Amino acid sequence: MFILILPHHQIHSQVQLSSLNQPFRHAYSQARNHVLSKTDPLITINDGNVILIHHGKRTAISYRSPVYQDLKAISHIPLTIYLFLFNLESNDYDLSLDQITQLKSYLQDISTIRQSYNFASTSDSIIRTQYNILDQSIVYLRSLLESKRVNQIILKEFCIQTRILFSANVNLAARNQLDVLHSIVYPWYKQLLNETERETVKVLILAPKAARDGTVEKLYFYG
Repeated sequence: MFILILPHHQIHSQVQLSSLNQPFRHAYSQARNHVLSKTDPLITINDGNVILIHHGKRTAISYRSPVYQDLKAISHIPLTIYLFLFNLESNDYDLSLDQITQLKSYLQDISTIRQSYNFASTSDSIIRTQYNILDQSIVYLRSLLESKRVNQIILKEFCIQTRILFSANVNLAARNQLDVLHSIVYPWYKQLLNETERETVKVLILAPKAARDGTVEKLYFYG
């Protein structure tokens, strides 16, 4: 076990530095609140919610649909399988007893979803893609548990096949998210904002980091 012991003066300096950052946080918060209080109309995107500030009134609506959640959960299945089998070495290897138990349980979970889950979407294309991901994952896991051995070539083929479906899901999820966002924002734009406000409305996209080029929300407002 490695234990890092810092000198007392170094710990004290870190505490001082942390305290020194507090005025910045306070000043930043004050400046942000001042700007927001003077900006009307304002549309804010934050943690799955779209918020309109208009004539001092705040309206917040979630734009994360059940379809989006379904697509994300199903897309994670092949990735989960890969992570279960992840090994820094590229050689084939036998499954451990713990891995066999883990994979059997996961296979049962996937099979149950395949048989009984009702997807939120009514689109045949979306539903078909989800079933294809489930079916390919089930077939691979059954084969893997039968052989009890990881063949890196077969694993790579599984990843390539499901990556195509994963990419399709990314596009479907983005399209769905844009549609839901538009269904909320467009009525605001047309029914609540006058002609001048439509030209002056500001959009603020909040995130842990600055909105990246290509993010759905940034494309919607600035694309």
